[in-house]
Amino acid sequence: MKQILITLLFIPLISLGQSNSDEPVISCDLISDFERGKEFTLKYLNAMPEDKYEFKPTPEILSFR
Repeated sequence: MKQILITLLFIPLISLGQSNSDEPVISCDLISDFERGKEFTLKYLNAMPEDKYEFKPTPEILSFR
């Protein structure tokens, strides 16, 4: 499932702009932003113990999950 999600996230990053070889060009800025966001998200998720994923501080707030 994770591989499919990552693949789907990379599809918009492929640009079919003008190039000499007619191959897709990947924007390095978008990839670095994605990698930075992925790293932050993993740190954020790893900070919360799994048994606390359903924590809701108040009924109006969404759970951590």
